[in-house]
Amino acid sequence: MINYLFQIVGKMSSTGLLRDELLHGLVALIFAVWLTVKTKRIKNGLIVMLIAYLIDLDHFTDYWLYFGVNFDILRALNFDYFRITNRAVVPLHAWEWVLLLALYAKSKKWKSLATPLAVGIFAHLLVDVFTQRTIIFYSIIFRIFTGFVLPH
Repeated sequence: MINYLFQIVGKMSSTGLLRDELLHGLVALIFAVWLTVKTKRIKNGLIVMLIAYLIDLDHFTDYWLYFGVNFDILRALNFDYFRITNRAVVPLHAWEWVLLLALYAKSKKWKSLATPLAVGIFAHLLVDVFTQRTIIFYSIIFRIFTGFVLPH
């Protein structure tokens, strides 16, 4: 079991995923602290942190579309399915969700669950835009119209 955990950490390190996840955490922490101070609710900051990481669960959409229901964490961490298919569906990685959540949150005077959800997704997407060097690809509408093809 310990050996398997070391393999997972090794895979995360070799693909740059470990660095990216640390960066996601750092950026999300900045936004989480800001929202906690602004709303005086620790719960909001915790939700920002949680969402900033949980959004990546949508990568399994692409994994399952390629490999089916068979799951192997080491194979998933290779991210080969993106390269092989030259596509990325990742349905939660979209500025549109931030906009819709923010509009709803504003209509509730920023006192709803939509506020930390929007902030958490926003923090995550900021890192992704920086590390992947594309902003337009994080539009679900753009991805739909381009057949989810990865940018070159």
